[in-house]
Amino acid sequence: MCESEFEYEIYSCDCCAVSYVFITDLDRGEKSVTNDAENVIQYLSAKEKINFDSSKVVYRDSTGTWDGMKISDGKFSGFYSIGVKSKEEVFDFFRRKLK
Repeated sequence: MCESEFEYEIYSCDCCAVSYVFITDLDRGEKSVTNDAENVIQYLSAKEKINFDSSKVVYRDSTGTWDGMKISDGKFSGFYSIGVKSKEEVFDFFRRKLK
C-alpha cells in the first residue's frame, strides 16, 4: 500500500518501443515517493500492467527535480541522477544516452 501521494503520466514512443513513466510527488502523503519507491512501483505495476523492461521511470521530487528510478525484475532497485527540471530535459537526457 502506498503511503505517498503522487500523479503519473505514461508516454509511449512508437519509434523506439520505449515507454516513459513520469511520477510526480505531490508532497502530501505520509511519505515521499523517494521514501516509498518500492510501493509506488508495485502500485503502478498492478494498476497499469507496465512492462518495466521496456520503460524508463522517472520521478519529480518535492523540489521539482526529475531523477530516474531503476527497476529490476519488476521491482524498484534504486535511483540514478538525471537532475533536470523539465520533461523536455528528461527526454533529451535519454536521447543523448541512445546515441
